Amino acid sequence: MLAAAYPADGPGAAVIVVQDGKPVLRKGYGLAEVELGVPIRPDMVFRVGSVTKEFTSACILMLAEQGRLKLDDGIAKYLPDYPAGGRKVTIEQLLTHTSGIHSYTDMPSWGRRMREDWTIAELVDFFDNEPFDFEPGAKWHYDNSGYVLLGMLLEKVTGRKYADVVADMIFRPLGMKQTRYGDDAPIVPGRVSGYVKTPAGIVNAPFLSMTQPFSAGAIVSTADDLARWQAALDAGTILTPASRQRMWTPATLPDGTPTRYGYGWDMWSYEGHRVVEHGGGINGFQTANMRWPDDRLYVAVLSNCGGCADPRALALGAASILIGKPSMDRPAAAIAPVLLDRYAGTYTDSDGDDWVVRRKDDHLVLEAGPRSWDAWPASDTDFFFRDAVRTVRFVSDASGAVTGMAIDEAFGPVDVAKRKN
Repeated sequence: MLAAAYPADGPGAAVIVVQDGKPVLRKGYGLAEVELGVPIRPDMVFRVGSVTKEFTSACILMLAEQGRLKLDDGIAKYLPDYPAGGRKVTIEQLLTHTSGIHSYTDMPSWGRRMREDWTIAELVDFFDNEPFDFEPGAKWHYDNSGYVLLGMLLEKVTGRKYADVVADMIFRPLGMKQTRYGDDAPIVPGRVSGYVKTPAGIVNAPFLSMTQPFSAGAIVSTADDLARWQAALDAGTILTPASRQRMWTPATLPDGTPTRYGYGWDMWSYEGHRVVEHGGGINGFQTANMRWPDDRLYVAVLSNCGGCADPRALALGAASILIGKPSMDRPAAAIAPVLLDRYAGTYTDSDGDDWVVRRKDDHLVLEAGPRSWDAWPASDTDFFFRDAVRTVRFVSDASGAVTGMAIDEAFGPVDVAKRKN
């Protein structure tokens, strides 16, 4: 499965699968440097993007254990200059993506400026006057700005740079020798190059100044080091059981909507098996970092190609094989073609993005931007994917007209896309 996903002549991935504390697979696939033909080794260094949020949230919890901050504190106590417009934004709301602060990576102008080297103050200045998406605590929206503020808060409380805080609190004590803040300038032995798959083929990833992801996504690591991190969480080396439980408890919105997101981690289930994870995507890199706590399983897929195979789907595929319920071989239900035809159309999600649905023989194809996926029927209304961690359910009104499509990415709340045509 992994060899097919990452051919030997293109960018690939480092993969580790740990069962009952022992690696059952540790291997590199594809190339670390396409132009020089250098193969990926399993100990190579990758940008891991938003996996960084796990380390940021753990450091916040460790300071809370030490009594140096409280999770229900308003951030104004530590960052008094942040213009919250009189709203109380808590540390916990930053951790759970419920603060309402607008994510700077959602700003249209950010893409044009991601090459620029910024100080942390300049980064915050870029987004701090954006209108709130919603009142603090009212809704959920994935928010890189919130995790940048958590990094600033760590620096304020400790009096040290974020890179030194995570190194001293987590990386050095656990022997994570290849994990660090991903500055561009230093020579990092084994660091791989990042690529993007386009309609014209594989190209070098667009440049991103690593001053900008900061505490939301700037860490680099290896499959081995991420496995050490998971083992330390299991052993209680870093956090107390109470803090670990709090980190892995999803927030619930005031209207009762489950967010399935705790502090830097997402929680869901597959065929009745609990999954605790957080992936990462950053220019030229995609990472899956997936725990199956009841099955004593851990899978990490660190890829150096954006737009290639989906590491999250592959991590699910690997783990599901070991629990005897392979996601890649899930059988489809047979439903009437007339039902499939009823679902064809365009649906608009809460972010304003369009999803085009069309029938292809005995199943559906969903298209969003340049990407497309096959969706297979599980029932007359529910569909699953073999190459993505996603399910969809079509929603009808009292007259039977299809009005929407509930998109479940197993990450955050379910999003209902409204039918456009």
